[in-house]
Amino acid sequence: MLHRVLRLLAATDVSAFVHQGGKAPRLLGRVGASDDEGGCFGASPQPVGQGRPADRNGVSVARQSADGGPANIVITIDVDATTVLTVVAQREGDTTLELGLNEERAARRAGDWIGDYLRLWWRLRRDQERSEGLRDGLDLFGIGVLMIDAGGGLFEVNRAAQVMLDDRDGLTAHDGRLGAANLNDAARLQTAIMHARTDHGSRDRSGRQDAPLISIRRRGRRPLSVAVMRGVASLAGPNAVVIHAVDPEHDLESAMAPTCAMFGLTGAETRLTNLLVTGASLAEAAARLRIQAPTARTYLKQAFAKTGTNRQSSLVQLLLTSIVRAGPGVALTALR
Repeated sequence: MLHRVLRLLAATDVSAFVHQGGKAPRLLGRVGASDDEGGCFGASPQPVGQGRPADRNGVSVARQSADGGPANIVITIDVDATTVLTVVAQREGDTTLELGLNEERAARRAGDWIGDYLRLWWRLRRDQERSEGLRDGLDLFGIGVLMIDAGGGLFEVNRAAQVMLDDRDGLTAHDGRLGAANLNDAARLQTAIMHARTDHGSRDRSGRQDAPLISIRRRGRRPLSVAVMRGVASLAGPNAVVIHAVDPEHDLESAMAPTCAMFGLTGAETRLTNLLVTGASLAEAAARLRIQAPTARTYLKQAFAKTGTNRQSSLVQLLLTSIVRAGPGVALTALR
């Protein structure tokens, strides 16, 4: 593409830059004789306001010289409100600052067709960066997230879900399609996916989406909890499905620690509430911690005061619903 501009404008060097939101210009590509990073410019060019005004396609052309050096032909292309693409062509030894009529016509012709190409290229690149950002964001979650496209193929899998699939016990993947190790569970999973897809996520009276919740059995371990929901069409197309998978054997104590710290619980109070959350009674928790029953009741009352609860069941419910499951490689720290 830049080679065509090189020939059309009889230039020795042609470079393309992107200017976005006041950030420093980024070099997109260069062709010609110059190999150094600065190329044919003393400095990265700025979007030009001098020269001929922009046409209806958002293309403007001008002559520009850096530090008294050669005069470059600068083509500026408006992409959107915050993004400008600049193509700079240099003719060796040319110091004329006035833009000739034929030169302007050639530059505008180049700007029109190169603008269409660069706008499309830039939008595709921006969409790719957003997709990569979404993928990185999903990897921060400690629950499995799987996206299934309209054709039934796995479109996206975050890191926590990939760990489950690699385990090959419970959820499985074969030829890019989601399944389950247990045949009955595999059939129930496909039924849930079809429900989410064909019912278009029917909603209850409060407007919440009706999402099937099923258990996926594993050998010698507690089953995975799997919720199947209608997906976002803009991400994976119409009839896409999003699946959340939770491993109940995820280390509850490590997940509870930052939540308890967020409420200001001490180490002793945290150890007690961890046992209560797992289903132990206050007497059982006291025995396992080797403390007296009155001491356990004191810790519990202090936990009530710090969390704004007044019953053991309310405390357990609050802590469980406040847990944030972070993905592998993320350590949560409570800031108070």
